[in-house]
Amino acid sequence: MAILEVKNISKSFDSLRVLKDISFNVEVGEVVTIIGPSGSGKSTLLRCINQLEKADGGEINVDGVNMFHTENGKAVYAPSKTLRDIRLKIGLVFQNFNLFPHFSVNQNIMEAPLHVLKQPKAEAKANCEELLKKMGLETKGKSYPCELSGGQQQRVSIARALALKPQILFFDEPTSALDVTVQKKILDHLQMLTDSLGTAVLFITHDLGLAAERAQHIVVMYKGQVVESGPSLEVLQHPQHPYTKRLVAAAPSLASQRIISVKEHGGDASGVMEHKVNEDSLKSGESIITVDHLTREFKLPRKKEMFKAVDDVSFSVKKGTTLAIVGESGSGKSTVANMVLKLLEPTSGTVTYEGKDISGFQGKELLDFRRHVQPVFQNPYGSLDPMYSIYRSIEEPLRIHGIGDKKSRAARVRELLDMVELPWSVRFRYPNELSGGQRQRVAMGRAIVREPKVFLMDEPLSNLDAKLRVQTRTQIAALQRQLGVTTLYVTHDQTEALTMGDRIAVIKLGVLQQVGAPTELYDRPANVFVAGFIGSPSMNINTHPVVNGKAKIGEDTVDLPAEAVNKLTAEDNNQIVVGFRPEDASLAAPDDANAFSLKVMNVEDLGSDGYIYGNIITDGSAAEASTMMSDQNKLTTIRVNPRALPKVGDTVKIKIDPSKMHLFAPSTELRLN
Repeated sequence: MAILEVKNISKSFDSLRVLKDISFNVEVGEVVTIIGPSGSGKSTLLRCINQLEKADGGEINVDGVNMFHTENGKAVYAPSKTLRDIRLKIGLVFQNFNLFPHFSVNQNIMEAPLHVLKQPKAEAKANCEELLKKMGLETKGKSYPCELSGGQQQRVSIARALALKPQILFFDEPTSALDVTVQKKILDHLQMLTDSLGTAVLFITHDLGLAAERAQHIVVMYKGQVVESGPSLEVLQHPQHPYTKRLVAAAPSLASQRIISVKEHGGDASGVMEHKVNEDSLKSGESIITVDHLTREFKLPRKKEMFKAVDDVSFSVKKGTTLAIVGESGSGKSTVANMVLKLLEPTSGTVTYEGKDISGFQGKELLDFRRHVQPVFQNPYGSLDPMYSIYRSIEEPLRIHGIGDKKSRAARVRELLDMVELPWSVRFRYPNELSGGQRQRVAMGRAIVREPKVFLMDEPLSNLDAKLRVQTRTQIAALQRQLGVTTLYVTHDQTEALTMGDRIAVIKLGVLQQVGAPTELYDRPANVFVAGFIGSPSMNINTHPVVNGKAKIGEDTVDLPAEAVNKLTAEDNNQIVVGFRPEDASLAAPDDANAFSLKVMNVEDLGSDGYIYGNIITDGSAAEASTMMSDQNKLTTIRVNPRALPKVGDTVKIKIDPSKMHLFAPSTELRLN
């Protein structure tokens, strides 16, 4: 039974037709994903379905009740009471969060249950606390949106939608600001809702990996039309429309998978990055940005103690290179970026630009710094003046810095719009008339227009589809080659960090965990957090007892290197954390004494690769399979030849490559080998 029916929906803005006869269904308990380039009409479609925009023609039914249809060429809308009742069945998460800024997190989530569902306050508060716990925000209930990171705001908006216990959820880029661990936790909760309650989900996303993993059905939109539709894997593995083919081809196969492939053939994995690593700059170049023992504390409301958002962070960025700062949402990445931009003063520590402490910059020196260190912020809608046309937004920096005359500035704006693939006609439009991805491209153009020395990009690609991400990365790489531009790239997406960064800095809760080349972090993570965060699929990380120098994995034992075992202390309680990547283990013979047993719970055939997901078979003793990280998969993941996939329910033996085993001390979570 369809919970949502969309039939021949069309929509125009003046003479511009943005939706052309869109049709699809969403069944009860089904997850449907709409993908397409920015500006293809995805968000407009979602707004039309929820009656936030009035469609020109077609028909929309929710749970069998008509919201909109056309009769004798005229639009007929549901009465306001019917529309209100239907909306109670719908949860909506906007691309830009849309939280009430004057409400606390608790108030934002409890507002609708209290005043729409008429829930008792105690019940609404209990549900709110449960949702915040599931979102990993249990301590943020009294905070306000301005005190949260972008990823945390996104989690609050998801919790607010779930608080109404809807029958169908509409998500516009729901996980674009979330790191992989938080994303998985939230998506697992949504999966539980679809499985247990029959909640349907309609995603709009640019993330093809998310579409492949979570959606049963994919709808591909291009220029306001549905150009392809079908089961997820079928669409992604056998695309038919030229746009879908380009999109799938442009989607970066996960950086970790490219590293795996190159290493399997004996090659240098550093060559798989989106841009060639500038070895000369890394080895001999001078640093243009240096961060030294940077700390930032904030006063929390109604609390005496200070909150340390950034704790003693130090790193440097050499000219012409890219440093990617990666971490979970709320880890302090954007706070570091704002201090580097001199938008936020550090509690202690220094930031130097070209050898000068920026804390002393004033007047002309500060203006010169602003010109040469250009930001691209996480929220393009918030960083573009809503009263300025697109032309004025891009042209204004040139005028402020006295660059060129009116004619040359117009030519430069035209060149930049072309570079970010926006038509010249868009110059007369305003930010609210553009999609999220189009606004992000305007923000990119505005930063590029002054030909800066340093780009500081805070989640710059989160609103772009795979094709545009590749193009934007190519543009950044070209600028680095042509102008020697340095990039400080802030992201929650470890795949983007692996593909963009010459070096990567991993931050957790304001503390720097490790800085190094992408292959270094992938091959030798310094601690459990880095091991679980870098790489996709995630590393398998479990704590196991140590018996006679061997790790007891379930009912079996696996040899350990003596050097690692000898480093364990009394605080480790005869236990060790064993990590291995899915590609570093293989199926073993049933009688292999150095392998462990795995019960297969799921299998995945991706054509060129196969994956099995299973539970380690234990003998009922201590919880050998307990994970060190709460967001890790409960199932152990193994990459295998797709022609050798076992069946669900089989018990197989798994052998870990001893040279690829990552070992950590449970007490400190630091690397042992």
